[in-house]
Amino acid sequence: MMAEQRREHHHLQPRSIAPDRIADPKNIILVCAEAHQLITGGFIEVEGKDATKPVFFHWNEKAMRGLVRPFLIRGKRSVA
Repeated sequence: MMAEQRREHHHLQPRSIAPDRIADPKNIILVCAEAHQLITGGFIEVEGKDATKPVFFHWNEKAMRGLVRPFLIRGKRSVA
């Protein structure tokens, strides 16, 4: 299976910082393996601390300086 197809769990608050939230569903989102590598490597930043609410992603411009973004991040922000 390719990295862009395989899904992995990402903890919004890292397990090392919030060990009490390791199994908390509000702390876990599902992302493709390729995106997970970019998030944990600091290339993609995640905005949000609660998976039951909207979570937003954007490129870390400082980390990406001079690099080609492998994909476009599109947000579906809804107006309540």
